[in-house]
Amino acid sequence: MEILPHLVRFVPAANRFLQDRSAGDEATRNAMDALSTRLHGDLEQVTAAHSGIYRQLNEQAGKLEQVATDVTAMRTAIESTEGRVARMQRRTSMLSRLLIAALVMIFLLMLMVVALLFKH
Repeated sequence: MEILPHLVRFVPAANRFLQDRSAGDEATRNAMDALSTRLHGDLEQVTAAHSGIYRQLNEQAGKLEQVATDVTAMRTAIESTEGRVARMQRRTSMLSRLLIAALVMIFLLMLMVVALLFKH
């Protein structure tokens, strides 16, 4: 019974403490909910950004594959062209030798004709 008056004073203080604490807990809970909502929103934005990046990377990979195919085709075309050019150069050099030989022969024949004309 001696403690009863002290308990009566203690009950309102305990009640105030518990109310303050529950209000603090509610504020903390509200802050955590707000933080969670913002975090979910930020994560959705990051996910959307990553989706865009992945899409662009896939597009770039497709373009790189096309470029690689084009480069391979160009390399094959260049190699075949180089072979044809080498054959044409050989033919040209042979034809120029034949042309020089023909011109020499024509010159010699002309000299023979002129010599025969002056001899008679």
